Amino acid sequence: MLGTLFSYLKMALTPLTAVIMMISSVICPTPASTETAEITNEFGYSLIDAFLCGQGVDEEGDFFYTSGSLSGIKICCVGIIDKATGEVIKENLDALPSEFKKLDYDHIGDISVQNGIIYAPVENKPETDPLVLLYDAETLEYTGTYYAVDWTYLKDGIAWCATDENYLYTSQFNEADKLVVYNIDDMSFSHTVELSETVYRVQAGDVIDGKVYLNCDPKGENKTVYEVDISTGEVTLLFDRNTTGYDTEAEGISVTKDENNELVFTISDYNKLVSTFIRTYKLK
Repeated sequence: MLGTLFSYLKMALTPLTAVIMMISSVICPTPASTETAEITNEFGYSLIDAFLCGQGVDEEGDFFYTSGSLSGIKICCVGIIDKATGEVIKENLDALPSEFKKLDYDHIGDISVQNGIIYAPVENKPETDPLVLLYDAETLEYTGTYYAVDWTYLKDGIAWCATDENYLYTSQFNEADKLVVYNIDDMSFSHTVELSETVYRVQAGDVIDGKVYLNCDPKGENKTVYEVDISTGEVTLLFDRNTTGYDTEAEGISVTKDENNELVFTISDYNKLVSTFIRTYKLK
Protein backbone atom coordinates (compact mmCIF):
# COMPACT_ATOMS: atom_id res chain seq x y z
CA MET A 1 0.00 0.00 0.00
CA LEU A 2 2.68 2.52 1.01
CA GLY A 3 4.80 1.49 -1.96
CA THR A 4 1.90 2.29 -4.30
CA LEU A 5 1.37 5.63 -2.55
CA PHE A 6 5.04 6.48 -3.03
CA SER A 7 4.78 5.60 -6.72
CA TYR A 8 1.84 7.99 -7.19
CA LEU A 9 3.67 10.63 -5.16
CA LYS A 10 6.72 10.25 -7.37
CA MET A 11 4.65 10.85 -10.52
CA ALA A 12 2.97 13.87 -8.98
CA LEU A 13 6.29 15.42 -7.95
CA THR A 14 8.10 14.76 -11.23
CA PRO A 15 7.67 18.36 -12.48
CA LEU A 16 9.49 19.60 -9.37
CA THR A 17 12.49 17.30 -9.81
CA ALA A 18 14.59 19.65 -11.96
CA VAL A 19 13.92 22.58 -9.60
CA ILE A 20 14.85 20.54 -6.53
CA MET A 21 18.05 19.33 -8.16
CA MET A 22 18.97 22.90 -9.09
CA ILE A 23 18.52 24.03 -5.49
CA SER A 24 20.50 21.04 -4.21
CA SER A 25 23.32 21.83 -6.63
CA VAL A 26 23.57 25.32 -5.19
CA ILE A 27 23.52 24.15 -1.56
CA CYS A 28 25.70 21.11 -2.21
CA PRO A 29 27.86 21.81 -5.29
CA THR A 30 29.75 18.93 -6.88
CA PRO A 31 32.75 18.19 -4.65
CA ALA A 32 36.15 19.03 -5.98
CA SER A 33 38.60 16.22 -6.59
CA THR A 34 41.14 15.91 -3.81
CA GLU A 35 44.87 15.24 -3.86
CA THR A 36 44.17 11.52 -3.54
CA ALA A 37 41.08 10.89 -5.69
CA GLU A 38 39.45 12.28 -8.83
CA ILE A 39 35.70 12.45 -9.48
CA THR A 40 34.96 10.98 -12.91
CA ASN A 41 31.14 10.97 -12.94
CA GLU A 42 28.08 12.06 -10.97
CA PHE A 43 24.34 11.33 -11.06
CA GLY A 44 21.92 13.31 -8.88
CA TYR A 45 18.52 12.22 -7.56
CA SER A 46 15.84 14.13 -5.67
CA LEU A 47 12.68 13.39 -3.71
CA ILE A 48 11.51 9.75 -4.10
CA ASP A 49 14.49 8.77 -6.26
CA ALA A 50 16.82 10.17 -3.60
CA PHE A 51 15.15 7.93 -1.05
CA LEU A 52 15.65 4.99 -3.43
CA CYS A 53 19.46 5.27 -3.21
CA GLY A 54 19.97 7.08 0.09
CA GLN A 55 21.57 4.17 1.98
CA GLY A 56 23.49 1.81 -0.25
CA VAL A 57 24.89 1.04 -3.67
CA ASP A 58 26.45 -2.00 -5.33
CA GLU A 59 26.79 -3.07 -8.94
CA GLU A 60 26.63 -6.13 -11.13
CA GLY A 61 26.80 -6.09 -14.92
CA ASP A 62 25.33 -2.92 -16.41
CA PHE A 63 23.43 -1.82 -13.32
CA PHE A 64 23.73 -0.17 -9.94
CA TYR A 65 21.62 -1.74 -7.22
CA THR A 66 20.58 0.67 -4.49
CA SER A 67 18.85 0.78 -1.12
CA GLY A 68 17.17 3.39 1.02
CA SER A 69 15.25 3.79 4.27
CA LEU A 70 12.78 6.14 5.92
CA SER A 71 13.07 4.62 9.36
CA GLY A 72 10.45 6.87 10.97
CA ILE A 73 7.68 5.20 8.97
CA LYS A 74 9.42 1.83 8.49
CA ILE A 75 9.66 2.20 4.73
CA CYS A 76 12.65 0.63 3.00
CA CYS A 77 13.37 0.27 -0.70
CA VAL A 78 15.67 -1.30 -3.26
CA GLY A 79 16.20 -0.16 -6.84
CA ILE A 80 18.05 -0.69 -10.11
CA ILE A 81 19.80 2.15 -11.95
CA ASP A 82 21.41 2.06 -15.40
CA LYS A 83 25.14 2.64 -14.90
CA ALA A 84 25.57 4.39 -18.24
CA THR A 85 22.67 6.84 -18.06
CA GLY A 86 21.75 7.07 -14.39
CA GLU A 87 18.15 6.23 -15.21
CA VAL A 88 16.07 4.41 -12.59
CA ILE A 89 15.10 1.12 -14.26
CA LYS A 90 13.11 -0.61 -11.53
CA GLU A 91 12.14 0.07 -7.94
CA ASN A 92 10.53 -1.59 -4.95
CA LEU A 93 9.45 1.28 -2.73
CA ASP A 94 8.12 -0.91 0.09
CA ALA A 95 10.67 -3.71 0.22
CA LEU A 96 10.54 -4.56 3.92
CA PRO A 97 7.87 -7.23 4.54
CA SER A 98 5.24 -6.46 7.18
CA GLU A 99 6.34 -9.43 9.30
CA PHE A 100 9.58 -7.57 10.04
CA LYS A 101 7.94 -4.18 10.52
CA LYS A 102 5.77 -5.74 13.23
CA LEU A 103 8.98 -6.72 15.03
CA ASP A 104 10.24 -3.10 14.89
CA TYR A 105 12.64 -3.53 11.97
CA ASP A 106 12.87 -0.27 10.06
CA HIS A 107 16.20 0.13 8.26
CA ILE A 108 18.02 -1.39 5.27
CA GLY A 109 21.66 -0.36 5.09
CA ASP A 110 24.33 -0.70 2.40
CA ILE A 111 23.56 -3.79 0.32
CA SER A 112 25.67 -6.30 -1.59
CA VAL A 113 24.85 -8.15 -4.83
CA GLN A 114 26.20 -11.62 -5.51
CA ASN A 115 25.13 -14.02 -8.28
CA GLY A 116 21.76 -12.37 -8.83
CA ILE A 117 20.89 -12.03 -5.14
CA ILE A 118 20.76 -8.81 -3.13
CA TYR A 119 21.99 -9.24 0.44
CA ALA A 120 20.34 -6.56 2.57
CA PRO A 121 21.43 -5.81 6.16
CA VAL A 122 18.36 -4.93 8.22
CA GLU A 123 18.25 -3.27 11.65
CA ASN A 124 15.52 -2.81 14.25
CA LYS A 125 15.02 0.33 16.35
CA PRO A 126 17.11 -0.83 19.36
CA GLU A 127 19.84 -2.02 16.94
CA THR A 128 19.79 -5.56 18.31
CA ASP A 129 19.18 -8.87 16.53
CA PRO A 130 20.46 -7.86 13.07
CA LEU A 131 19.10 -9.63 9.99
CA VAL A 132 20.21 -10.26 6.44
CA LEU A 133 17.31 -10.44 3.98
CA LEU A 134 17.71 -11.85 0.47
CA TYR A 135 16.09 -10.21 -2.58
CA ASP A 136 15.94 -11.27 -6.20
CA ALA A 137 18.19 -8.83 -8.08
CA GLU A 138 16.04 -9.02 -11.21
CA THR A 139 12.58 -8.54 -9.70
CA LEU A 140 13.64 -6.75 -6.47
CA GLU A 141 11.20 -8.97 -4.57
CA TYR A 142 11.98 -10.50 -1.20
CA THR A 143 12.85 -14.16 -1.76
CA GLY A 144 11.35 -15.33 1.52
CA THR A 145 14.81 -16.13 2.91
CA TYR A 146 16.37 -14.26 5.80
CA TYR A 147 19.04 -14.93 8.39
CA ALA A 148 19.31 -13.78 11.98
CA VAL A 149 23.06 -13.26 12.31
CA ASP A 150 25.14 -13.70 15.45
CA TRP A 151 25.50 -10.17 16.84
CA THR A 152 28.13 -10.85 19.49
CA TYR A 153 30.43 -8.36 17.74
CA LEU A 154 27.70 -6.06 16.39
CA LYS A 155 26.55 -3.85 19.25
CA ASP A 156 25.20 -0.96 17.17
CA GLY A 157 23.29 -2.68 14.39
CA ILE A 158 24.38 -3.81 10.94
CA ALA A 159 24.91 -0.76 8.74
CA TRP A 160 26.45 -2.59 5.78
CA CYS A 161 27.45 -5.90 4.29
CA ALA A 162 29.78 -7.03 1.52
CA THR A 163 29.91 -10.47 -0.06
CA ASP A 164 32.22 -12.68 -2.07
CA GLU A 165 31.77 -16.30 -3.10
CA ASN A 166 32.45 -17.61 0.41
CA TYR A 167 31.70 -14.96 3.02
CA LEU A 168 29.64 -11.98 4.07
CA TYR A 169 31.63 -9.21 5.77
CA THR A 170 30.43 -6.43 8.07
CA SER A 171 31.53 -4.46 11.14
CA GLN A 172 30.28 -2.26 13.90
CA PHE A 173 29.27 1.22 12.80
CA ASN A 174 30.86 3.63 15.24
CA GLU A 175 34.00 1.95 16.55
CA ALA A 176 35.00 -0.80 14.16
CA ASP A 177 38.05 -2.63 15.49
CA LYS A 178 37.39 -5.83 13.55
CA LEU A 179 35.63 -7.20 10.50
CA VAL A 180 32.92 -9.71 11.36
CA VAL A 181 32.71 -12.57 8.88
CA TYR A 182 29.85 -15.02 8.21
CA ASN A 183 29.64 -18.06 5.94
CA ILE A 184 27.57 -16.99 2.95
CA ASP A 185 25.70 -20.27 2.54
CA ASP A 186 23.90 -20.11 5.90
CA MET A 187 25.12 -16.89 7.58
CA SER A 188 26.68 -18.83 10.43
CA PHE A 189 29.46 -16.97 12.20
CA SER A 190 32.87 -17.78 10.73
CA HIS A 191 35.56 -15.56 12.24
CA THR A 192 36.71 -12.00 12.86
CA VAL A 193 39.57 -10.05 11.33
CA GLU A 194 41.23 -7.78 13.89
CA LEU A 195 42.00 -4.36 12.43
CA SER A 196 45.36 -2.67 12.87
CA GLU A 197 43.51 0.50 13.93
CA THR A 198 39.96 1.39 14.89
CA VAL A 199 37.85 2.94 12.13
CA TYR A 200 34.91 5.19 12.99
CA ARG A 201 31.42 5.69 11.52
CA VAL A 202 31.61 2.94 8.92
CA GLN A 203 28.58 3.40 6.67
CA ALA A 204 29.42 0.92 3.92
CA GLY A 205 31.89 -1.60 2.60
CA ASP A 206 32.76 -3.66 -0.45
CA VAL A 207 35.18 -6.50 -1.09
CA ILE A 208 37.41 -7.25 -4.06
CA ASP A 209 40.68 -9.15 -4.53
CA GLY A 210 41.25 -9.88 -0.84
CA LYS A 211 40.61 -6.31 0.30
CA VAL A 212 37.60 -4.73 1.99
CA TYR A 213 37.01 -1.04 1.29
CA LEU A 214 35.21 0.95 3.98
CA ASN A 215 33.30 4.17 3.32
CA CYS A 216 33.34 6.29 6.47
CA ASP A 217 31.33 9.32 7.50
CA PRO A 218 33.27 11.52 9.92
CA LYS A 219 31.40 14.67 10.90
CA GLY A 220 31.91 17.59 8.55
CA GLU A 221 32.61 17.76 4.84
CA ASN A 222 35.75 15.60 4.75
CA LYS A 223 34.99 11.90 4.21
CA THR A 224 37.36 8.92 4.11
CA VAL A 225 37.75 5.57 2.38
CA TYR A 226 39.93 2.89 3.98
CA GLU A 227 41.42 -0.30 2.56
CA VAL A 228 41.60 -3.37 4.81
CA ASP A 229 43.72 -6.39 3.96
CA ILE A 230 41.53 -9.38 4.82
CA SER A 231 44.49 -11.66 5.53
CA THR A 232 46.30 -9.34 7.94
CA GLY A 233 43.76 -6.73 9.09
CA GLU A 234 46.12 -3.95 8.05
CA VAL A 235 44.19 -0.68 7.64
CA THR A 236 45.29 1.95 5.10
CA LEU A 237 43.70 5.35 4.54
CA LEU A 238 43.24 5.04 0.79
CA PHE A 239 41.78 8.42 -0.11
CA ASP A 240 39.75 11.29 1.25
CA ARG A 241 36.80 13.16 -0.21
CA ASN A 242 35.53 16.67 0.30
CA THR A 243 31.75 17.06 0.02
CA THR A 244 32.10 20.85 -0.33
CA GLY A 245 30.59 23.11 2.24
CA TYR A 246 27.78 21.02 3.69
CA ASP A 247 27.63 18.12 6.12
CA THR A 248 26.61 15.55 3.52
CA GLU A 249 26.31 12.00 4.83
CA ALA A 250 28.52 9.41 3.17
CA GLU A 251 26.53 6.24 2.47
CA GLY A 252 27.07 3.28 0.11
CA ILE A 253 30.19 2.10 -1.72
CA SER A 254 30.85 -0.25 -4.62
CA VAL A 255 34.33 -1.13 -5.89
CA THR A 256 35.14 -2.58 -9.31
CA LYS A 257 38.03 -2.55 -11.78
CA ASP A 258 38.14 -0.90 -15.20
CA GLU A 259 39.64 -2.16 -18.46
CA ASN A 260 43.08 -1.08 -17.22
CA ASN A 261 42.70 -3.09 -14.00
CA GLU A 262 42.46 0.13 -11.98
CA LEU A 263 40.08 0.44 -9.04
CA VAL A 264 36.84 2.35 -9.58
CA PHE A 265 34.85 3.53 -6.54
CA THR A 266 31.14 4.31 -6.74
CA ILE A 267 29.86 6.15 -3.66
CA SER A 268 26.45 7.47 -2.69
CA ASP A 269 26.12 10.69 -0.69
CA TYR A 270 22.92 11.90 0.96
CA ASN A 271 22.76 15.68 1.47
CA LYS A 272 20.32 15.47 4.42
CA LEU A 273 17.80 17.54 2.47
CA VAL A 274 16.00 15.85 -0.43
CA SER A 275 18.82 14.75 -2.72
CA THR A 276 21.27 11.87 -3.11
CA PHE A 277 24.31 11.78 -5.42
CA ILE A 278 26.02 8.71 -6.87
CA ARG A 279 29.62 9.64 -7.65
CA THR A 280 32.45 7.71 -9.26
CA TYR A 281 36.05 8.15 -8.10
CA LYS A 282 39.44 6.96 -9.28
CA LEU A 283 42.67 7.12 -7.35
CA LYS A 284 45.21 9.71 -8.46
